[in-house]
Amino acid sequence: MNSKTISGSVLTGFGTLAVVISSWARHFFLTQYHIARGTSLEGSGEFAPGPYGTAPESVQLFLGTRLLLWSVIGIGLLLVVWGIRED
Repeated sequence: MNSKTISGSVLTGFGTLAVVISSWARHFFLTQYHIARGTSLEGSGEFAPGPYGTAPESVQLFLGTRLLLWSVIGIGLLLVVWGIRED
């Protein structure tokens, strides 16, 4: 294996991991929001999210960030194919 194949595999792996984490982060924050809301309602009878007034359902990843993650995966795959062709 040459360096292009190894670096392409690392880029593709970490890029895929970042895409998976970013897609599941929304669900995690939604869960934390509802847990905090339930705990607050149980303790004091009211829930005020403070400066974070919007519900997490409306939170989305910036389009530029998504494009960056997918371009990292694409570059990684390109390096893997290039490395395989050289071998």
